[in-house]
Amino acid sequence: MDMQPDRSCKCGYSPLSPEDKFCPMCKEPVVRTKSRLASLQSISINRPRLILIVLLICLVLMLSSGFLLVGDWTKKGQEALDKGEYLEALKYFDRILLVYPKYSEAWYGKGDALIGIENSKIPKFKNNIEIKAKDYFQQADQRGSSYKYFLKMGDYYSIMEKDYYQAELHYRNAANLSSKRIPEDQTNAWVKLGDSLIKIEDKNKWIDALACFDKCIKISKDSTDCSKCREDEAESYYGRGIILRKLNNSTDEEIENNYIKCLKSTKDDILIPACEYLSSSSKRTNNTNAKNAIDEYCR
Repeated sequence: MDMQPDRSCKCGYSPLSPEDKFCPMCKEPVVRTKSRLASLQSISINRPRLILIVLLICLVLMLSSGFLLVGDWTKKGQEALDKGEYLEALKYFDRILLVYPKYSEAWYGKGDALIGIENSKIPKFKNNIEIKAKDYFQQADQRGSSYKYFLKMGDYYSIMEKDYYQAELHYRNAANLSSKRIPEDQTNAWVKLGDSLIKIEDKNKWIDALACFDKCIKISKDSTDCSKCREDEAESYYGRGIILRKLNNSTDEEIENNYIKCLKSTKDDILIPACEYLSSSSKRTNNTNAKNAIDEYCR
């Protein structure tokens, strides 16, 4: 194969002698080009680099596509949880774990779905699952040291085991770790800690719960753009109303004022008992604010 550089002019005149510096035809400078063999050798040398670049591009595209799918499945799984469609939620979280087995959000989602299933009123769901939700939470955080881990484990002990001492322990750890997190994480931890303390028949625990609810309310009021905080704030006022009734050392008006403030909640398990209490107590106290609140929120 020809090892010499090709010598030709852009006007098409060829061949040129090695001594020619200008084209005899058009008088333009002669341009030397690489021989065919030299070009092939250059391509051969660069081929591994080209292959590596192509593989890297393919890998980036695959990972990007995978992350997009995971994000979509996580969103759909959470939406299914919110609707109470727990089996549907499990399907999405299982898909994620097939692709990314260490994705903690999927493990937390599976645990939440399992709590929903185990706590479901549909008979076929009950007592049909060997793995417990806490096993999934432990899989999500094997060190067991994160805010979310403690919050989810508190949910498990509170909802499934009815072990409110263990729930208190985990919620308290979550609350202590929440100070550097976003406001809604802070209010969520404090209101859940307060809720767990209400369920322990101990006057000191109830007083501690009041402090937790006050902490939640303060964080919520300081965070004007946090809609989730408003829900936790309403739940805190409901919890305060329960405790004031338990302690039996507050006026009817003070108790009613807490129940009035909790009526901004969207949860039926708060609205219904709060409305029932206000309807009953306002007949005795003739509290105008309570009657107005009943007309606005309880009809």
